[in-house]
Amino acid sequence: YKVLKLTGGKYVAKEVVSVSDSLIVEAGSTVEMMSGVTMVVNGTIVMRGTAEKRIQFNGSKENWGNGIAINGLAKDATVEMA
Repeated sequence: YKVLKLTGGKYVAKEVVSVSDSLIVEAGSTVEMMSGVTMVVNGTIVMRGTAEKRIQFNGSKENWGNGIAINGLAKDATVEMA
């Protein structure tokens, strides 16, 4: 994907997901990572959850993925959490 935008709801990552520009995850999104799956982002990540509509990344006990790999993270990058 050039830009991947998750706009709430449940998304199941069953294979490696590669994003070349931007991963945008909006409030209320749930991402289930299947066994061995990695999300590779070669650009920016924007996650906008709220206290009422949290963003969740999960899997079952038997089915955890490898997580998110961020390549080329800018030295002035920031993380904000509500």
